Amino acid sequence: MAKSLVPANPAAEMVIAAGVDGLLAQIRPEWQAKALIDRVKKILPVDPSSACQRLLNAAIHDLREKIIIAGLDVADQAASRYKHLPSVKKPEDVYELSATHTLDLANYMGLLNRPDWRRLKRAYDIRKDLEHEDDQYEAGVEDCVYVFRTCIDIVLSKDPIAPIKVVDFKDMIESPRRVTPSSETVEELAGAPDTRQVEICKFLVSVSRDSGRPDIVRQNAIDALRAIRPVVKRAAQAELGQHVQDMLKGRPIDLADAKIAARQALLPTFAKPGYESSSRISIRR
Repeated sequence: MAKSLVPANPAAEMVIAAGVDGLLAQIRPEWQAKALIDRVKKILPVDPSSACQRLLNAAIHDLREKIIIAGLDVADQAASRYKHLPSVKKPEDVYELSATHTLDLANYMGLLNRPDWRRLKRAYDIRKDLEHEDDQYEAGVEDCVYVFRTCIDIVLSKDPIAPIKVVDFKDMIESPRRVTPSSETVEELAGAPDTRQVEICKFLVSVSRDSGRPDIVRQNAIDALRAIRPVVKRAAQAELGQHVQDMLKGRPIDLADAKIAARQALLPTFAKPGYESSSRISIRR
């Protein structure tokens, strides 16, 4: 790779010497074959600033595709919580998002954690400066290296995630025998966006409380809640706790509710005005 990059100016030579060509090799194969990345490789030895802009464009496009793969239902639920984001009902809506909205939505969906979101926002600010280079601002080697490293490390080197769905848990717990989620299922849930985690937990809680369901199915749902508890993110735990509390509407919980709360570590959320302390909670048998 390095032999094919022949710098045409000192700045490009310094950028390539900083290891940018090695970073390009880390881009996953499906993007290596795309024309946009090929263009970046060709421009880099001549105009590293333009190469940075095109690489960030590739990262934003990749994020849009990852949002769609993660699920439009998750995307739209996440977008609906924040008034500055437009609704995303179909793939075209995602592709029409601005770069800033794309980064924000990916963060709200859990596809980007906050440190990575901040790094990409900083890279985007650098990109905007690169678009308007003049006598007052000239891209430094560190700017180009930062954009390349951030876009590749966080986005272009990472495979998309297809989060586990409610139907996967539905099929599992409706077994006519006692079952619990496999380690692979728990691992998949651990990587799912907060919104999807909440959606699955709410489904399991609903089944657990449904007296019209077979006992084995209700027990499987409770066991599933217990199995996934360690990987449910804190924000999802808080939202689920509020959901269960709203369902109870101030009444003492019964044994089934107590089992659900214990499995999902929700009892402390009941120790609020209108509820007894979790250590003295009233259970109706």
